[in-house]
Formats: sequence, structure tokens, C-alpha cells
Amino acid sequence: MEENKNQKEKVPLGYFRGYKKEIDNTPKKEAEVQYESASDKKKYNSSNLMIWITILAVIITSALLLWAVYLVIHVSHLSTLAGITLTEDTKKAASEIMNKKTDDYALAGYEDWQTYKNNIFELKYPADWTVEEKTGGEVVFKKFNKKTYGYFDSLAVTMAYGEFDNQNNLPVEQVLKENHRSLGKNPIEKTLAEKNALQTEGVILDSGLTMDGIYWSLDKKVFYAETTFYDKQTESLKADCQKVTDSLKFLQ
Repeated sequence: MEENKNQKEKVPLGYFRGYKKEIDNTPKKEAEVQYESASDKKKYNSSNLMIWITILAVIITSALLLWAVYLVIHVSHLSTLAGITLTEDTKKAASEIMNKKTDDYALAGYEDWQTYKNNIFELKYPADWTVEEKTGGEVVFKKFNKKTYGYFDSLAVTMAYGEFDNQNNLPVEQVLKENHRSLGKNPIEKTLAEKNALQTEGVILDSGLTMDGIYWSLDKKVFYAETTFYDKQTESLKADCQKVTDSLKFLQ
């Protein structure tokens, strides 16, 4: 019996009748960015560079503004006058942003001054003053007159900084009495160097000299800053002493 010519031809799987079609499964690479010319590629790269420069400039400007605001409030004492309290986190953030934790620190108006720093405090003082570190931890800054008496320059003023032990947390006045100091008649409570302090002026010493004192009650210590005048208190001398006091900051 003759085979049926109209019988459909069996086609293997994966093929179409009439033509064989192979499927290319090779992964295609993504088309790279095409540039019409070298100048177009340069413009493209320059555009990306400008974007990153702009972002960096914004970050630096924001940091500078934050630090400027902190300086204005802190140095001018606006925070005290306006009743504004800067949180420790804000101060720490401003400090870290401007890398303030260095061996030196910058304050407006102190460009030609020197910096003294130990493990307790840091301050600025005029370049023509001398520094003496005494046994017991006291540090004395001295200003001499230009005129000379014999072989030695005469003292104009000294500013002494140090600590008294206060293991029993006694009142400041009692600690001072034990160390032969006096708060005078009318001590004033102030916030100085970002800490509460007692300030007295015009205390007459046994030597007849005049002394101004500032005292802070710290942890088991009473820190003192005592200014003794040996000569006429000129306006420029008093201004320098005030600037030294204003620059004081505690490191603990």
C-alpha cells in the first residue's frame, strides 16, 4: 500500500518547518556611551567634576557658617545675655567640624598672641609676656615694664593660674581662707570660661598691692585666676588682662 503523500512530516523539537532557526543565547554587552568627538567626552567629564566641586563647596560653606555662629555667640557672650543655652552636642559638633582639637586654637583679635596649654586649661597671652611654671602646678604669666631699675625690669602685672585641693567639697570661701586668700567684700557670681565662678576685684594684699581674683569650684578642686598689679593700671594693660581672661578655657 502506497504511503500517504499528504502525511505531515515529523519535525524535531526546536525547529520550524521550512527553515532551521538557531537561537543565540550569548549575553550582549551594554552599548558604551558614544561620543561624537573628543571634545564632547571632555565636556561630559568636566560637567561631572563641576557637580562634585559644587557639592564639596556647599559642605565646607555650611561648616564655616556653623563655626562662625558659634564664635559670635561664645566670644561675645550673646548666649548669656539672650538666655540662649548651647547644648554640649552643638559645641562638640562645631568643634569637630573645624578641627578645633589641636595644639592651637584661633580667636578673633589674638592673631599675634601666644598660646599656653597644659592638661587642665588653655589660654592666650601677649607675645612679649613671659611664662613661669612653678612647683605645685601654678602657672604665672608676667608683664614687665620697658623701663629698668638696676639690672632688672620692673613688673607691671602677673596673672597666676592654679588649683587648691577641695576633697571635702567645702565652700569656695572656706577653701580660700585655708589658703590665705579672701573673696573681698562684694564677690560677684559669673559664668566665665563656660563655668560658674566667683569674681572679686580690688583686694588689698598684705604687701599693699591690689589683686583681682576669679575662683571656680570644680571636681574636688578650686581653680583660681589671680591678677596682681605692681604698677599703674593703664587702660591698655587692663584690656590685655581682660583678653587673657576671656581666652581661658578648661580642658576637663
